[in-house]
Amino acid sequence: MQINVSMEPITKRSILSNVSQIFDPLGLLSPVIIVAKVLLQQLWLLKIGWDDTVPDHIARVWNRFVNSLQALDTIRIPRHVIGVQRMYIELHVFSDASQTAYGACIYIRTVSIDSTVSVRLLISKTKVAPLKTLSIPRLELCGALLGARLYNKDFSPLTPSHFLIGRPLTAPVCDDVRDVPINRLQRYQRLELLRQQFWNRWTKEYISELQVRAKWTVNKDELKPNSLVVIKDNNLPPLKWRLGRVVRTIPGSDGISRVADIRTAAGVVRRTFSKICPLFQDVDETQEH
Repeated sequence: MQINVSMEPITKRSILSNVSQIFDPLGLLSPVIIVAKVLLQQLWLLKIGWDDTVPDHIARVWNRFVNSLQALDTIRIPRHVIGVQRMYIELHVFSDASQTAYGACIYIRTVSIDSTVSVRLLISKTKVAPLKTLSIPRLELCGALLGARLYNKDFSPLTPSHFLIGRPLTAPVCDDVRDVPINRLQRYQRLELLRQQFWNRWTKEYISELQVRAKWTVNKDELKPNSLVVIKDNNLPPLKWRLGRVVRTIPGSDGISRVADIRTAAGVVRRTFSKICPLFQDVDETQEH
């Protein structure tokens, strides 16, 4: 990663412009970018104009920061964060704070069937400490709160609808335009037409098959914890059905599970298997075909 810095005098405007060029949505470069954030806070305290030359000590810190960006090309962060043949997955959240800044990060720890363990960085975030002086314990609480908010982020997977309409299929329901002639539709309505056609086929050709179950005489194809599912609700249109992850299954007196607890954005709910549509099934890679 490189920042194109001209030989002109370093000003607050040029620093802000160059820092804004760094695109890091997952916070993988947080330990580096926090230096620039602290520098911008110091410039704000100096109350200098946007086009005024910054003091020498600020210019030295900025030049050192720009030179350090060249070392980022040597860093490699694997983006396949979940190991193969996984037995279970854990999210580990860490947070810390100082008088200058605080931050949090999340690691995914995967234990495979062969007992191998892999740990991968998933996401992180840093913030500059407020101008009002706070104690270290209070700043550490701010870091813990930041970590809790990272944990509560929506880590739902990408679906085909994201590529068609830029959002999941659980978006608010719009007017049905499938029977309207296409030459009468505006651009936005044409996108809605694609979305509705896709949803119609998806529900008829995919979701309906997920609910086909044989008689519960044997414990077969049982839902597994952490499986991504859609909760069917007869009182809501399909586009408003809730996404969730299975927390645990509850076996009956015969040892066969027919009920599961599911964690959703609104909390944990309990539903029967007939109301649960699993979206993705993990295939055992060791199974012989």
